[in-house]
Amino acid sequence: MKTQLQPETKRMPDSLLPPRRFGLQSFIVWNCALLLLFIAFVAASKLFAWGFPQRRAVNPLYAVFDPMAPNFFTLLAVAVFAVFFFLVWRFLADEARRPLSLTLLFFVLSSFAVNASVAMVRGGPAALESPFLRPQDYYAEIGKVEGLMAFLRDYPTILGTMETHGHVHPPGPVLLLWLISQLIGQGPFVAALVVVVTGSLSVAPVYLLLRGLYGEGSATAGAALYIVIPSVVLFTATSMNAVFSFLAAWLFLIGFKLIQTRRFPLAVGLGALLSLSTFFTFDHVFVAFFLGMAGLLFAIQKRDWRSLPVFALIPLVYTSLYLILHSVSGYNLIEVFTSTYGYYKQDRADMVGLYGPESVSALYWFFGNAAASLFFLGVPTAVLFFRGAINALKRAAADTTMRSIGLAALVTLAAVNLPGLYYGEVERIWMYLVPLAMVFAVRILPGFQQGARSTAGLYSILGTTAFQTLLLEHVLYTYW
Repeated sequence: MKTQLQPETKRMPDSLLPPRRFGLQSFIVWNCALLLLFIAFVAASKLFAWGFPQRRAVNPLYAVFDPMAPNFFTLLAVAVFAVFFFLVWRFLADEARRPLSLTLLFFVLSSFAVNASVAMVRGGPAALESPFLRPQDYYAEIGKVEGLMAFLRDYPTILGTMETHGHVHPPGPVLLLWLISQLIGQGPFVAALVVVVTGSLSVAPVYLLLRGLYGEGSATAGAALYIVIPSVVLFTATSMNAVFSFLAAWLFLIGFKLIQTRRFPLAVGLGALLSLSTFFTFDHVFVAFFLGMAGLLFAIQKRDWRSLPVFALIPLVYTSLYLILHSVSGYNLIEVFTSTYGYYKQDRADMVGLYGPESVSALYWFFGNAAASLFFLGVPTAVLFFRGAINALKRAAADTTMRSIGLAALVTLAAVNLPGLYYGEVERIWMYLVPLAMVFAVRILPGFQQGARSTAGLYSILGTTAFQTLLLEHVLYTYW
């Protein structure tokens, strides 16, 4: 019987070094410190009227205080969590090897059950489709698709007739919902079901990414933790960002594989997937930025100049596919980007006017965005992320791979949180970066298990994170 996770680092020749032990007492102290800092930030935001102006807003979160009593669906969600944790324990305790397909199926079904059961806490099954009934949602825009080619060609003009979400994104979200209505059936519940299923599938590439880096035991624990993270659970069943995260998770998986192997087919696949991904959201340029920087740093430090043509294939494939799309349909990527960014700046300018001087607002959200994203990562996961990142930086001098990944991640996270770029909502918008956070968080899990001296360490993390997720669902209304 396995009693604890073991550091498994044999899968990479130039591997991530095993983390140092991280005891339960230190873990508790870090959790309390991070939670107190967040509470202090929320209190200061309320005292000085920083952030969103709504009376019940819980700044810096994009949510309002709307507590509700537990109900039948609360008990259902608790039962789903309990069964899921038991099955994870059986997976970790059973040394018998099982087919990869069975493992992935287990995590995908578990993710769907967790996401759907928690979403139903506020309103039962109707809560799954309610976000798609709002006038500002992408689903309200599918009537504007009168023909696929015409929609793509005229999209910059059509943007001006769209509501909040539609006019700041490429055509991917609206076209996906339109295709669902054409191929599967019309109605918001069908659209919601497809989005929830797609979002639940995100755990598969996350598991494969962690398995390639750390081995099966740590990947199992990491995938289990990913499934109960607040931002993943609360927005997978209510937001198109679940689809964005699914695409981003595959970008991270293929990108990491490419950095490790420098194989031409992976570069072609990554370029193609990136073109599809930015057809849905331009936020994923930050994923491309991270992977490109990590690959370039790795090649420079290894003096592996032969890998540079491999990485050069990515923008070549990306550009070629959009040129083909333009020749076939008239879709203009640059015009769509400038149009959506113009509407985005207009929306942000309107919001900044509500919060006071732009310089003050931008500075507040620089810290507020970081606080909100870390809190919705789950306090225990945020602690693991910090400890894993610190450990990675300490070991970077002796590890080429981690030096490349760590530096690229540091620069990317700094770039994505540039003052004035985002004014809140990041607990949903930055959900696509959770797989990157998991790379550092799961890195520290084996050391924490050794320090805690039992599997109780893992379940204290899973249980605390699940409790935070359920509590947030009952206390906050996380509108988007």
